[in-house]
Amino acid sequence: MRNRCSLQLLFCSMLLITFGFELSCKPRNFNQDVGERGEGGGAEVAALVSNKVDEKVLQEALAIRLNLRTNIATLYEKGKPQRSWFVATARKDNRSVTPTGTFRMDELTVCQSWNSTRTQASKGPCDPLNPTGHFGLWFVGTTYGFHDVEKSQLKSVTDVNPEARRQSSGCVRTHPETMRWLVNKIAPFYGTTEAELSSLEKASIERSFFPLKRGVALVIGHWAPSTDKGKLMVLREVSPQ
Repeated sequence: MRNRCSLQLLFCSMLLITFGFELSCKPRNFNQDVGERGEGGGAEVAALVSNKVDEKVLQEALAIRLNLRTNIATLYEKGKPQRSWFVATARKDNRSVTPTGTFRMDELTVCQSWNSTRTQASKGPCDPLNPTGHFGLWFVGTTYGFHDVEKSQLKSVTDVNPEARRQSSGCVRTHPETMRWLVNKIAPFYGTTEAELSSLEKASIERSFFPLKRGVALVIGHWAPSTDKGKLMVLREVSPQ
């Protein structure tokens, strides 16, 4: 019986490694090939995609709406759309998904290190080749988040064709300039400032912040292109600072 159980566990582990590897963006453990947070599994994804979309949260002081139909995110202030920007989301395959529903932003990371779950490769804080970029904003209760990209991935977040911006394993890739603007905008929710974040980034110091109270709301769903009302920030393929 013990041998049978051991074989079952081994089989399940192999399935998770084979099929569950690219389904999420777990903190600290990264998939070298795609540059996403690398743990998680299908059960978590199934639960997340059934999460209800509640647009009422857009009436809060700050909130973000991500339209998966257009791959455009919009920052709202008290119900009014302010700025919109291009993002890259999950590829159209049976192994990648960007969850839909209503979430809260949790951890804000600065210069997060990257460690591969497939090889021994790693990149240090704010390394120019770090696939998670300089800043990350991760959803409460999930292994997904927004993060910027390194130089070779800039095309994936600047292409005007939304279909060409379906390139991640689930996380929401964002242009470095936009990501810097976004974290500075919500810095007060984390008890930090633009000056402190800039100082950490320039010194390549790894640091995490958490919301003082309730995190910024995030709604992810599918809407008509005409509903993306914010002033669109169109950025060229420029190198991160």
